[in-house]
Amino acid sequence: MKKLVALAATGVVMAACSTDPSTAATVNGSDITIDDLAQVQSDFRGQGVNTLADGVLNMMINGEIANDIIEAQGLDMTGEAREAVFGQLGLNPTAEYSEQTDAVIDYLAFTLLTDAGMYTVDDISPVLDALGDADVEVNPRFGEWDQDNFAIARPDRGYLTSEDGPAPGF
Repeated sequence: MKKLVALAATGVVMAACSTDPSTAATVNGSDITIDDLAQVQSDFRGQGVNTLADGVLNMMINGEIANDIIEAQGLDMTGEAREAVFGQLGLNPTAEYSEQTDAVIDYLAFTLLTDAGMYTVDDISPVLDALGDADVEVNPRFGEWDQDNFAIARPDRGYLTSEDGPAPGF
């Protein structure tokens, strides 16, 4: 009986948080569709890079927020930074990628340059501010948006277990 109540309660919560099933996330009013997400995953997998949907979606959300600020700040996404991303991910730099995948690569190049100390705190502060102020809704199937960490938090799967331990098959 407890499992049934837990599942029913979860269904109510999921229904209350649900978005259009074709939308993976909404960022400041702009939708990232399931098709967009699938395209980026396909581009990566086509190059032999296996990616999880929530990880790719996380990069897409951050890129959607940060890339405009990065460009407005005049932060240079040099060819070398993009090449480093290609090298780290094992992607072919001469392959044709979708617009969404290029945006993810730009965001990853920015994070690499930031990690390498290429930008000052003053350079990245507007990006961090935009990430902190963003209005992000994530389709519950991927998790919840953690505003403090600019990342998707995996959903609690506690409803799949009972007090006696995991459900059969888990």
